[in-house]
This record gives sequence, structure tokens and C-alpha cells, in this order.
Amino acid sequence: MNQTKVSIAYLSCPYSNPDPKIRKMRELMVTEVSYELIKDGIYVYSPITHNAPINSLGIHGTWQEWQIFDHEMVSRCDKLYILKLPGWEHSKGVAAEIEAARRMQKPIEDLHPKPERVEAILKSLDHSPFDDLLRDMHQFYTERDWHQFHSPKNLVMELGSEVGELMDCFRYVSEENSYHVSGKLFENIQEEIGDIMIGLLNLSHKLKINPLDAAKQKLLKTGEKYPVEKCKGKHKHS
Repeated sequence: MNQTKVSIAYLSCPYSNPDPKIRKMRELMVTEVSYELIKDGIYVYSPITHNAPINSLGIHGTWQEWQIFDHEMVSRCDKLYILKLPGWEHSKGVAAEIEAARRMQKPIEDLHPKPERVEAILKSLDHSPFDDLLRDMHQFYTERDWHQFHSPKNLVMELGSEVGELMDCFRYVSEENSYHVSGKLFENIQEEIGDIMIGLLNLSHKLKINPLDAAKQKLLKTGEKYPVEKCKGKHKHS
């Protein structure tokens, strides 16, 4: 790292978006740009690389609360960089940071990412079957300001409750008849499965765990623990 320069910069970039793929692209791009700036001897602070991970652990500050924090950081920096990713001109956060920097008479410099690099990152992000649901959930909870209630602990407690409600659907159903549920009972079971799916996906997203990868890894471990030749057709395992 080049130590000849002594400069601290605030790197502003759009982040919020209902599409998790867009948010991930922005996160990766701002990290790459931060890396390049640091290599050039410029110390960088970026809300995406700092605030977003902290927020996911449970602080859940409102945009206004984080804005106070960010503007304090702007005041301590020598310059404001604007990473002009697609959509930057519609970002409330970027606009507020530009206004704050101007008010504090901080130099402002635009950074223009290469469109082909943005496209390459987007293509590298495999489309998860959960992406659309995550996008809809994010929008739903944001509109109602419910993210503040969704700590991992709270989500686990809620999951336990929803699993209990699903179990209750089968309380008076025989094992044989459980294969042939219909009518109102079927609708209730479907609804509870939906609740569980939403809760589990929300929890996985908060903890940055891919539930499909977790399930595959668990299946592999279970296969090693219970090889076919030792447990085929057996309900209990020694």
C-alpha cells in the first residue's frame, strides 16, 4: 500500500433496491473501487461496506439514523467520491451525501464504472429460485417498516410457532390419511408451509446462508453418517 498520500475519502454509491441481485452487484462494485483507491494510498469509508453488514446484525437503524452517522463521516473525510452506478441519480442517500459535502465545502469527484464490468458482475450472480420472493419480501417489509422486528432470534421464535401450527393441522389425522388431505385442511397446511418458507428464507437471508447449499451439505453429511448398506429400510440407527 502506497503510504505517500494522506487522504481520507467518502465513497458514495446507491444501494437500496428491491432486487437482491442489484444490491449484491452494487456491494461488489463498491468493494472493488474501494480496493483500487486504497491501493493508490487513499483511505476509504463506504456505507455499503460498513453500515450494511452491521445493520444486518441487528442495529436496524432507519435511513434517517444512518444518515446522521454518514454525514458525520463525510465531515471527517477530505473528499467525496460518487460511484455512478446505474440508478445513482435516483438514490436519496447519494443525493443527501452530495448536499452534505457541498454544505461542508468538500471536494466532489465522480467515478464512472465500466459498463462491461457491471454487466459481468450481474451475469456472475446466478439467479436463485428465491430471488423473486426475496425481492417481494424486502418490498413488503420495507413498506411496513417491519425489518426492525426481524432479528435472527425473533425469526427463529416465529419459525417454531409456525411449525407448531403446521403440526396442529395433523393432530387428529391418521398417518394413512395424512397423504390425502383436502378442502379447508389442505388450505391451512398450504398456508402454514408458506409461513414457514417465508420465515426460513428471511432468517437465511439475514445470516447470509444459502438454504439450498445448507440443505445439500447437510444431506451429504447425513449420507456419510448413515451409509445405505447400514441403514437401508431401518427407522432407527445404531
